[in-house]
This record gives sequence, structure tokens and C-alpha cells, in this order.
Amino acid sequence: MLFYSMTIQKVQSFIGGDEIHPGEYANFMVEIVENLIVKASRQLPSEMKFEHHKIKEWKNYTFHYF
Repeated sequence: MLFYSMTIQKVQSFIGGDEIHPGEYANFMVEIVENLIVKASRQLPSEMKFEHHKIKEWKNYTFHYF
């Protein structure tokens, strides 16, 4: 729910602006994913932390998707 609300907020801020650049939007979405990963990893027990290569895959997927 947090991810979607932050995503909607970013999209609304872009719509209110002059022009949306695809690379700029992709970078904002990667930033949102990174923030979500950090917040989620703080809540996980130490034995369930995210693997480094998996985080990189998520970031790359997000950048290419958006």
C-alpha cells in the first residue's frame, strides 16, 4: 500500500509539472523501490534479509519497466 501511495504521489507531481521525461520518471521509480526495500528490510529478522543480487535485479527491472 505504501509503494502504491508513493507512486501515485510521484505521478501526480509529474502531471502538475511541465513535462515528464521518461528517464527522469524511471529514476524516481527506482528511488521509490530503494526506499521501499530499505523500509521492508528494517522490519525483517536478520536471517531473512534481502540478498544483494536480488535487490539489484529489482532495481534494474524497475528502471527498465518505467
